[in-house]
Amino acid sequence: MSGMQLITKKFGLLALFLPGLAAAATLVNPNDTSQQPPPGEYPALTVTITQDDIESGALPLSDIQQQGEQLFATPFNRYDGVGDGPQNLATTSEEGGRPSFIVGNDDIPHPFPLRVNGLDAQACVECHFVGSNGVIPARFLVGGVGGIAAMAMPRATEFDIDDQAGNGFAFFNGRIINPPFVFGSGGIELLAMEMTLELQDIKAKARANPGELFALETHGINFGYIKWDLITATKAVKDEIKAQKEKRFAHNCNPAGTSLVDDELARDKFIGFSAVPKLYADSNDGDKTKALALDTSQVVGVATDLIVRPFGRKGNNVTTRDFDCGALRFHQGVEPVEIFDDVDHDGDGYIDEIGVGPISALAIFNTTTKPPQASPQSVVAAVGAALFDEIGCARCHVPEIATRSAVLNYYFPEFGPGLTLFTPETLYYQVDLSQPSIGFPSNTHGGITVPLHSDLKLHDMGPRLQETLSGQSEEQNRTFITARLWGVADTAPYLHDGRASTLTDAILQHDGEAYAEREAFRVLTDAQRRALLAYLRTLRTPTSL
Repeated sequence: MSGMQLITKKFGLLALFLPGLAAAATLVNPNDTSQQPPPGEYPALTVTITQDDIESGALPLSDIQQQGEQLFATPFNRYDGVGDGPQNLATTSEEGGRPSFIVGNDDIPHPFPLRVNGLDAQACVECHFVGSNGVIPARFLVGGVGGIAAMAMPRATEFDIDDQAGNGFAFFNGRIINPPFVFGSGGIELLAMEMTLELQDIKAKARANPGELFALETHGINFGYIKWDLITATKAVKDEIKAQKEKRFAHNCNPAGTSLVDDELARDKFIGFSAVPKLYADSNDGDKTKALALDTSQVVGVATDLIVRPFGRKGNNVTTRDFDCGALRFHQGVEPVEIFDDVDHDGDGYIDEIGVGPISALAIFNTTTKPPQASPQSVVAAVGAALFDEIGCARCHVPEIATRSAVLNYYFPEFGPGLTLFTPETLYYQVDLSQPSIGFPSNTHGGITVPLHSDLKLHDMGPRLQETLSGQSEEQNRTFITARLWGVADTAPYLHDGRASTLTDAILQHDGEAYAEREAFRVLTDAQRRALLAYLRTLRTPTSL
């Protein structure tokens, strides 16, 4: 069965339009002369790959990577659908309704850019271009980090530049994001997929044994404990079960199912702090007088749906594809067909702004870049590596984690109705990440070793690093996924908002769950600090893709 047939079978006739769409955006009204390119102007996107091309197996990986890199580096223009349309007074801070700081006119009815809260780049490579800041001049590489000038500033509605409020700082109620690199993303994605599937298996085993506490252990990482409780199915319980089912269906089922259309839900999906039990219709033995309630009050470091989301500093995205679809909408205003099929959601006069095939090629490009590697250790750096473990840094910045497979599977759709994850029916491509051109080292279990220096868990980092994003609790604003330290020698500035220009500054900003480790670093001798930093400076980015 072809990919088109599979998607059609799963999502109906609407999906017939998805896999083979051409890359070019389509005018909603071909007779609108203000939207048509004038003589000598054209859309910038020239990526032509389709989903069927990829699924056919006829293309070598290098050709798919080339198309993905081309998309990553394309400076979209208005004829690709870049930017939003007219300002929507009901949703002025959301994609599709954001105003520009430039006044529109007859020649440019919907001007670009905005800069704060998105519409801040024409191309991915504008913010991901530095391969190493550890050399002078910097080494440039597609997919690298960005510096202070490239930082994204999402979800802002207030910006007190000159501190008129007298806070002692320039107040900003959004997020400030220092762009990370994409190198080695495939190993991270594979690891997170394996962790997620094992956590779901543990959840299923716990369901078959109500009242028993199960440890959420996977790949050497502990995410707390989970259990199911058998409770009386009162009318209130049954009403709540019905409400939860309706909400779950509404949140997770859009035409292609790869992302969430509702922006408020998309922002909230990254973490679940609620300990309110999730209720289920009846017990395992079919007793309608009883209901099963899922107790997630002891789950730590992962959303209560037990899905490991490794991408984004807040742990918002399951895969690079999930991330890319949101990033294209936010940064460029380019709307993927798999989210808005044949709909001009942002009102800019264009539909089908980027097809499924190009997004697949972009995901494959991102996930087949080479991983960061450690350079040879000096005697001093070896001492630093031991100190890194001794003072507790390795508790969260786990130096390496082994996967059980070396093969990364690609799925479309990634999410089915009811949040079904990674089903074999939607598998469309596979890549062995241990092959020399990618370069993850093989392990003795048939998988790869991922030297990420992270546990992929969410941690409360305390008030020092707390953000000011409106609509979030203090706990949510203090919570971040453990930063991956691989490549840290080449990626200054540091921390989620680039506030630390040195590694020492970054360490001393740790707080909350990392308070003890920060204080342990603070009391090291000068020689010990130099050794620990020497170890961190062995963690280098790749020199090529």
